Amino acid sequence: MKSMGIKVMIMLALCFTLVNTATNAEAAFEMVNLGARTSGLAGAFTGIADDVNAIYHNPAGLVNIPRMELGTSYGRLYVGLDDDSGVGNSFIGYAYPIRLGGKLQADDSTLVDYKDLGTLGFGWLNLTATGLYFENIGIISYAKGNFHEKIKGLSLGMNFKVINIGYGSDPKGYTDNAVDNSGMVTGLPDALFTAGKMKTDFTLDLGMFYKLGLNYMFGMAITNLTEPNLALGVDQQYLLRREYKIGVAYKAQMSLLGLDFVLQQYNSGMDYKVLAAGEMWLPFGLGFRGGAGIGARNYASLSAGLGYRTTVMQFDYALVYPLMGISDQFGTHKVSLTMRFGPMVNVDASTEELRLKLNKETQARQVAEKAAETARFEAEKAKQEVAGLRKELDELLKKKIPAAPVVSKPVEIIPEKPVVTPQKPVTPAVAAVSEEDEMRKEFDVSMSYYRKQTVSGSMSLKDRIAMIEKILDKYSGKKIVLTEAKDELALLKTEQEKIVKDFNASWRYYQKLVERNIGTAERVSLLNRMVDKYEQQGINIAVVKEELGKLKK
Repeated sequence: MKSMGIKVMIMLALCFTLVNTATNAEAAFEMVNLGARTSGLAGAFTGIADDVNAIYHNPAGLVNIPRMELGTSYGRLYVGLDDDSGVGNSFIGYAYPIRLGGKLQADDSTLVDYKDLGTLGFGWLNLTATGLYFENIGIISYAKGNFHEKIKGLSLGMNFKVINIGYGSDPKGYTDNAVDNSGMVTGLPDALFTAGKMKTDFTLDLGMFYKLGLNYMFGMAITNLTEPNLALGVDQQYLLRREYKIGVAYKAQMSLLGLDFVLQQYNSGMDYKVLAAGEMWLPFGLGFRGGAGIGARNYASLSAGLGYRTTVMQFDYALVYPLMGISDQFGTHKVSLTMRFGPMVNVDASTEELRLKLNKETQARQVAEKAAETARFEAEKAKQEVAGLRKELDELLKKKIPAAPVVSKPVEIIPEKPVVTPQKPVTPAVAAVSEEDEMRKEFDVSMSYYRKQTVSGSMSLKDRIAMIEKILDKYSGKKIVLTEAKDELALLKTEQEKIVKDFNASWRYYQKLVERNIGTAERVSLLNRMVDKYEQQGINIAVVKEELGKLKK
């Protein structure tokens, strides 16, 4: 059967590796990515190393964890294989920043004025192929930074690891059914397991992390420093070779980029991997990430993931899909849960500077978003106001100015003359016309002409006022009754005051429209309409003409 064939090939490869002396442990303890976040980043984590997964990838990065952190993860490898092998890995890790003394700030969320004693980490990693094979790694980590003022961005870390490997018993009995050098099954117990089916050894990892300013980071790690021997037999050698990792990263407020280069000896050559990844977080806590890796022995994979975080927890999911190698499967799926608790600590000056900068940028962004929303509201409000002002000004300019009424000519009452009886006949004589009567006659003619012109509509309000004022100037002090002309002038002035109020209202509307940035062409059009309407009414429109002159320059 196909499923049994896959199992046999896997276990034969493991056994062949173990029975050859002076070989390397390529089949076991391959580099894995612990949590869903690091898996979503394709393992490009050496230069990032900012959460509890740093225990495995780069212990020096533990100094980047500002509070106690507990992380757990589970991954199912190569989902969809029809052999029911159930290959999976699990991890649990805990990071504890050691701070002596100190005091909490007013909000009880940040610890200050403390002595930094470094960061401890504890982790356990398990890889299992159900009933066939397992790997366990127990890790104790320590990291310390702030060694000197001139190198305050540098931190160093170390892992002490206990490594355990074991082989189970398959129902078909692969450990009790040896295969000879020709590939034939002997039916006898495999001599490989005469010394037992488990082996435990110890080794060390070293890590270095350096912050280049606020955004750039550099990391290095050497794992399996002592190259432990995991062979089951005392006369056999199964070395877990050193692994060298170099990583760089760029980290902004809501995003990061990472690049790793990994080297490990493989038989007589070198095994290598190049890993690249990116991550972006949205303001409401949702994050997206992705990565890719290429390397020797036809290694190629793509990864993607997402996460959701708050101030106290983070949930992550990742999918890793191999582009070469095992086929007919749906990739590796991983989930992680990280909990953060305890007060925040000021890891170092540069980290605190970064935190303050991020907070400042966040506040600035919030202010900008609020300002933009206010601006949108004000713009809509201004748009509505401009429409209203246009309508009101247009109605004012379209409003016709009614013709001023004419004062009716008063009826002159002639007093009765007393009857005089002549004493004797008088010879009739021609009566002389006095100067006063002549003036009165001229005045009447002038007023008659004024009324005629007014009725015909040939005179504007301005011209009517000018004519009446001219008549009054000519006949004042001539012993002529000027009541008709004076009443007419008063009536005209009253009408003119009404027009002045309309003009002032029109000018105010125009100024409000200018404040709301209407175009030059519209401004010129409105001003010309004001000139056409009010200039012939004797209104002082100097401000309108001055404005027109400025716009036409």
